[in-house]
Amino acid sequence: MGAPERPPLALRLLLLAGLVAFAGLDHNPLVRFEAWAGLSPAPLERFFGLRGPFSGMTEASYRLVHLDLAGSLRANVLTVPLLAAAAWCLVLWTAPRLRTRGQEYLFLGGAVVAAAINNLSAAWLQSA
Repeated sequence: MGAPERPPLALRLLLLAGLVAFAGLDHNPLVRFEAWAGLSPAPLERFFGLRGPFSGMTEASYRLVHLDLAGSLRANVLTVPLLAAAAWCLVLWTAPRLRTRGQEYLFLGGAVVAAAINNLSAAWLQSA
């Protein structure tokens, strides 16, 4: 049994457009669920005051869809590159894979660096 066949490009682009439209909803059910489940703000941020690499990404995505780039960057400076990478993977219908222990360590280190960037940029943008 081989890998599943890649859907047509038009279908992948339609899926991407649907995700963008969903991110732009004013009363997004995902945001309501996050609040109901106690996931907003993230537990790491709520208990320790530290933002993870994805903290503020829902708000940043919403602002980006509404063409508020400055507001998006204030919410999470990593949103633009991460969403661009996710869109690229969706259009190409591929996903990165961690195949070795070294790649896992590199990914973990990248997550720590991303969290540091998110925290430092949030502090810097609030003071500016």
